[in-house]
Amino acid sequence: MSEKNYCTICQSEREGKYCSNCGQKIEVTKTGLTTLITDFYHNIFSFQKSVISTLIDLLKSPSKVVNNYALGYRGYYRSPGNILLFLLTLTAVHFIFIDQAVFGMQVSFRSEEIQGHFTFLLIIIFVISITSYLYYLKVKASYVKHLISVIYLSFTFYIILLILSDVLSFFIADLEFYFLLLLILFVIIWNSIVFLTNKNFWNVFLHSFLHLLVLVGFLLIFGIVLIITGVVEVVN
Repeated sequence: MSEKNYCTICQSEREGKYCSNCGQKIEVTKTGLTTLITDFYHNIFSFQKSVISTLIDLLKSPSKVVNNYALGYRGYYRSPGNILLFLLTLTAVHFIFIDQAVFGMQVSFRSEEIQGHFTFLLIIIFVISITSYLYYLKVKASYVKHLISVIYLSFTFYIILLILSDVLSFFIADLEFYFLLLLILFVIIWNSIVFLTNKNFWNVFLHSFLHLLVLVGFLLIFGIVLIITGVVEVVN
């Protein structure tokens, strides 16, 4: 069976540049170093179906990207997993060339500390998605959709703020903690754009502020529960 005439994935006969059965793109020539570099550039920096273009679309129209993914469509926008790989790459570059602290949190290359850093990011995603689901309960969207929205937006603003903090760190010191607060604030604001029908400025501002209050209340209740159950001890 000739590889040029048949798909290497499903063995269906090839028609054009794409397999008519599974959709795999089929190149006429074998992949070389130039193709490898070109593919990497296209997936990260091109403005068609790339990480960068998806991040831009998330800033311009977050509801469009989130709804598209939540409805099960794949391939046009990059998935949260693709953006996570880009995020991890930028974080590694930050660790090597800039600092081992990210948004004021010290991180070393020991696996347990790296895991702790990203565990904190996961906690942020979990808490905001839970409070988003509770606050926008009348929208009748599933919790999974809220989780998708918060994951997309958390990764997006993590990347943007990490780059911005690295640039500003050469001119202004001790701004990392403020970038962490901005991360939470921006995620809440853009998340409201996803779930609000009326997206005018004051409506978004109002609901973002109220969601923030719900988030603070949730954290206070959660903290009290941890203290009562003895998970966290109060030191006098």
